[in-house]
Amino acid sequence: MHPIIPHLWFDKEAKEAADFYVAAFGDGKITHSSTLHDTPSGDADMVSFELLGHPFMAISAGPLFQDQSVHLFYCLLQHERGSRCIVGKTH
Repeated sequence: MHPIIPHLWFDKEAKEAADFYVAAFGDGKITHSSTLHDTPSGDADMVSFELLGHPFMAISAGPLFQDQSVHLFYCLLQHERGSRCIVGKTH
Protein backbone atom coordinates (compact mmCIF):
# COMPACT_ATOMS: atom_id res chain seq x y z
CA MET A 1 0.00 0.00 0.00
CA HIS A 2 1.29 3.46 -0.91
CA PRO A 3 0.67 6.09 1.80
CA ILE A 4 0.54 8.97 -0.69
CA ILE A 5 -1.28 8.90 -4.04
CA PRO A 6 -0.63 11.93 -6.26
CA HIS A 7 -3.90 13.42 -7.52
CA LEU A 8 -3.58 15.46 -10.72
CA TRP A 9 -6.24 18.07 -11.55
CA PHE A 10 -7.20 19.03 -15.11
CA ASP A 11 -9.88 21.15 -16.74
CA LYS A 12 -11.22 18.44 -19.10
CA GLU A 13 -8.18 16.29 -19.93
CA ALA A 14 -7.89 13.71 -17.13
CA LYS A 15 -8.49 10.67 -19.36
CA GLU A 16 -6.18 11.96 -22.08
CA ALA A 17 -3.45 12.77 -19.55
CA ALA A 18 -3.68 9.33 -17.92
CA ASP A 19 -3.47 7.68 -21.36
CA PHE A 20 -0.44 9.85 -22.19
CA TYR A 21 1.42 8.99 -18.98
CA VAL A 22 0.66 5.26 -19.30
CA ALA A 23 2.00 5.29 -22.88
CA ALA A 24 5.02 7.49 -22.05
CA PHE A 25 6.21 5.38 -19.12
CA GLY A 26 5.45 2.08 -20.86
CA ASP A 27 4.94 0.08 -17.67
CA GLY A 28 1.57 1.43 -16.63
CA LYS A 29 -2.14 0.81 -16.82
CA ILE A 30 -5.50 2.47 -16.26
CA THR A 31 -6.99 0.78 -13.19
CA HIS A 32 -10.35 2.56 -12.90
CA SER A 33 -12.40 5.26 -14.59
CA SER A 34 -15.67 6.85 -13.55
CA THR A 35 -17.70 10.03 -13.95
CA LEU A 36 -19.04 12.19 -11.14
CA HIS A 37 -22.28 13.77 -12.31
CA ASP A 38 -23.71 17.19 -11.46
CA THR A 39 -20.62 18.71 -9.78
CA PRO A 40 -20.27 22.53 -9.70
CA SER A 41 -18.24 22.22 -12.93
CA GLY A 42 -20.62 19.73 -14.56
CA ASP A 43 -19.67 16.09 -15.05
CA ALA A 44 -16.14 15.27 -13.83
CA ASP A 45 -14.11 12.31 -15.08
CA MET A 46 -11.96 10.53 -12.49
CA VAL A 47 -9.20 8.16 -13.57
CA SER A 48 -6.98 5.91 -11.47
CA PHE A 49 -3.80 4.62 -13.07
CA GLU A 50 -0.43 3.09 -12.24
CA LEU A 51 3.03 4.05 -13.46
CA LEU A 52 5.92 1.72 -12.65
CA GLY A 53 3.85 0.19 -9.84
CA HIS A 54 2.93 3.55 -8.25
CA PRO A 55 -0.73 4.66 -8.08
CA PHE A 56 -1.96 8.01 -9.41
CA MET A 57 -5.35 9.65 -9.77
CA ALA A 58 -6.54 12.33 -12.18
CA ILE A 59 -9.74 14.37 -12.27
CA SER A 60 -11.32 16.63 -14.86
CA ALA A 61 -12.33 19.27 -12.32
CA GLY A 62 -13.66 21.75 -14.87
CA PRO A 63 -13.21 25.47 -15.31
CA LEU A 64 -14.08 26.38 -11.70
CA PHE A 65 -10.73 24.93 -10.59
CA GLN A 66 -8.04 26.57 -12.68
CA ASP A 67 -4.84 24.55 -12.93
CA GLN A 68 -1.77 26.71 -12.29
CA SER A 69 0.74 23.90 -11.89
CA VAL A 70 3.07 21.92 -14.09
CA HIS A 71 3.14 18.14 -13.86
CA LEU A 72 6.62 16.79 -14.44
CA PHE A 73 7.80 13.26 -13.78
CA TYR A 74 11.45 12.31 -13.99
CA CYS A 75 12.51 8.68 -13.83
CA LEU A 76 15.63 6.72 -14.60
CA LEU A 77 14.70 3.38 -16.10
CA GLN A 78 16.91 0.38 -16.74
CA HIS A 79 16.07 -1.48 -19.94
CA GLU A 80 17.70 -4.31 -21.82
CA ARG A 81 19.04 -1.72 -24.24
CA GLY A 82 20.54 0.42 -21.44
CA SER A 83 19.42 3.36 -19.38
CA ARG A 84 17.23 6.16 -20.62
CA CYS A 85 15.58 9.18 -19.14
CA ILE A 86 11.91 10.03 -19.57
CA VAL A 87 10.49 13.41 -18.74
CA GLY A 88 6.68 13.60 -18.58
CA LYS A 89 4.77 16.18 -20.58
CA THR A 90 3.73 19.36 -18.86
CA HIS A 91 0.08 20.34 -18.88
